[in-house]
Amino acid sequence: MRTLSAVVWRIFAVIVILVAGNACVSEVAAADKAQQKRAACFGRFLIDLPDGAEPAGLITDYRFGQIKSEPTTLDAQAFAKKMKDWEQQLRVGHDRHGDIYVQTRMAGEGDSYLFELKQELLLGPSNGFDAYKWDKGIVFSIRQSGLLPDKLEALFQEIQTELLPSLHARTTDAVPEVPGLCIRDGFIDSDGSERTLEAVQLQLSFKRWPDLAVTVRSSTVHAPEPSLLERMKRGPVPAILRSAVASIKRVREGRHNVGPITGEESLEMYPSDHGFKTHEFRWESHFALNDPFKPMLVVELSTGRGNNDKAPTISEKEAVELFDSIVNSIRLRPAGPAKISAVEPPRTPLGELAAIGRTCPQTGMWRSEECEEQRFVAGKIMPRTLVTGSSSLWQKLRGDVGQVKIATVWTLVAYDAPQSIASNESAPTDANGASSKDQG
Repeated sequence: MRTLSAVVWRIFAVIVILVAGNACVSEVAAADKAQQKRAACFGRFLIDLPDGAEPAGLITDYRFGQIKSEPTTLDAQAFAKKMKDWEQQLRVGHDRHGDIYVQTRMAGEGDSYLFELKQELLLGPSNGFDAYKWDKGIVFSIRQSGLLPDKLEALFQEIQTELLPSLHARTTDAVPEVPGLCIRDGFIDSDGSERTLEAVQLQLSFKRWPDLAVTVRSSTVHAPEPSLLERMKRGPVPAILRSAVASIKRVREGRHNVGPITGEESLEMYPSDHGFKTHEFRWESHFALNDPFKPMLVVELSTGRGNNDKAPTISEKEAVELFDSIVNSIRLRPAGPAKISAVEPPRTPLGELAAIGRTCPQTGMWRSEECEEQRFVAGKIMPRTLVTGSSSLWQKLRGDVGQVKIATVWTLVAYDAPQSIASNESAPTDANGASSKDQG
């Protein structure tokens, strides 16, 4: 009987160990999956793409206007020939906009072309240009008109020596490690010292929610503007509109900070003529004038696109969770050494909180609620904390001290040693830690 009892106990211990082992493997797999989230680069910032999200477009305005891109099968030589052919068409007046050819200016090593153009209008000549850059199968183009004659030479020099050489091809999922802006199919080298127009808009689509529209924008601001909540302040409502205004459902409204990025939000649902409500969610960051590292960031989520007579395919709960996952993942893209000099963005303040499962917003020492301290690198997933607890049966059989991982909230208590702007951690790498929300 003793032998049989010992065998039974051993079999039981093995089963317990296998079950516990599978639980550990599942936890590791879940952590790995969380760390493998796809990041989308827009302008100088990153977001984590939710499951099922696909970038549907990236529109960029920089310095002189919109920069367009188009994949091509042409190699460098074929592109140069196409540019020569286009020059000949311009010379004989075949430009579809009615522009008159003035001259061709080269940039780079034959991969960049700038065509100076003009139009004769009733009020006088109008100057402009077409600029093209080929790089690794991508053709970038910029077109502008209505330029002042006395500024042309300086502008063309800037395009030839700065803008066109800074344009590079980029695959959709690539996240550059140097300062600059992610644009459609490409990247612009820039340390931010230009203090110029920067506006990038990323659009996301979801197959399972075809009527859902999500837009994420970053744009420099050059004049004071009221904040979202200031604009949302409603004055007296006319009697004829009171019923309509009363039917608007306010899901959430107030401050919504994302790590070091302060912001505000308004989540509302508007009634339709078909008996259901559609979502209109918006989050805006606060900004600093003329600062490319503190632009106005905007996240918008709306439903009912192209499907006005049918209820939204996403529920209110799903919409809120999706919205929060996008907003809370926004962070300044980490960058390596600047080519000239870079403005160092602020670090996440000491005392910042980050719950388990969130992305670490700042490299440094973090302390758990149980007083365990660990160093975490920005961008990593905040783990559970390890504490001593009661031993399980199989641990007692093996003589192990019982230790378990429990949920906790980590607090940033110290930074790493001071680093220069040339460091890979010269800027905050994530803002997906704790969100501070004051519900209004």
